[in-house]
Amino acid sequence: MNAGAACADRAAPDVAAAEDQWYPEHYSGTWYTRLATIADGAAFPGRAVDYLLDGHLHAPGDRAAARRWLAVNPQATQAVLALRNFLRRAMEDALDRGVIDFVDLATGADVIGAPDAMLRTSPWARISYVCPDALAFAIARAEGLAARHHAVAADPLTPVAAWTQLLIDWRGRRSTPVALLAVGLTELLADPATDLAAVLGAWRGVVPQGSLLVLSGPLGDAVRPGPDPEHELERTVEQAGWTVLGAVERAQSWQPGDRWGDVPAEVPAPAVCLALSTRPVPPVLWRPPRAQPLTIPRTAPTTTSSETVGDIP
Repeated sequence: MNAGAACADRAAPDVAAAEDQWYPEHYSGTWYTRLATIADGAAFPGRAVDYLLDGHLHAPGDRAAARRWLAVNPQATQAVLALRNFLRRAMEDALDRGVIDFVDLATGADVIGAPDAMLRTSPWARISYVCPDALAFAIARAEGLAARHHAVAADPLTPVAAWTQLLIDWRGRRSTPVALLAVGLTELLADPATDLAAVLGAWRGVVPQGSLLVLSGPLGDAVRPGPDPEHELERTVEQAGWTVLGAVERAQSWQPGDRWGDVPAEVPAPAVCLALSTRPVPPVLWRPPRAQPLTIPRTAPTTTSSETVGDIP
């Protein structure tokens, strides 16, 4: 079974439909006065993870996807916890590198371990959520993101259109490197083995040079023993034109030491990596500037004209 196909089928965002269907079945606490849910909505990776981690923001389609993950990997709950810990560590790494703009592609707002929650201690950092379905967008709007954060209704699998929407939302004011948070992105693909490189390559073509990619491999591949998942993820990232920074490892082994609790090394967690966009600068044909003729006035008393000296090579 391809666990990635669990979240792959999605309809176009219908924000009005999402906001018209609110019910508090999974509501707890005081963060919300209502919860947007579509009964037959498509699954979204971040909400499926939220279900496995005992969160309250998930629809029936998300819960069904999470159960399919558990059928493939009985330790999926610990595996996704390892992914959330990796996401936090990678975001801290990006901040240490001076990147303050984050673009989330597959986690979502206000789920357990949401990126905006991880940035509460970094008030200078900003995140934009790319929401591929109406429910993800409605949740982001209902949560009331801080003014420095944003959410756009766009498909992360169509990078040019999504980036255009982000630029519109930003009013075109940002040209600095961003960190693409693509943890769980493979779960949106029907066939990650053939589609992931194309999607990553397209994102690389639109983000500013020097941007970072925070990526996880398919959850279904986590149960495969040995280093093959790591090698395949590294090849895919490099095929897409990104430069892998450091080693490609399983999620719990990437810069370990979590305040949320370490996940045992034997848990079959997905491969993860951090990569850098090093899009080559187009060559420029440089020519030395052509000097203008110099005019040297004569000092002889017999003339007041000037003599033009030829071009200086």
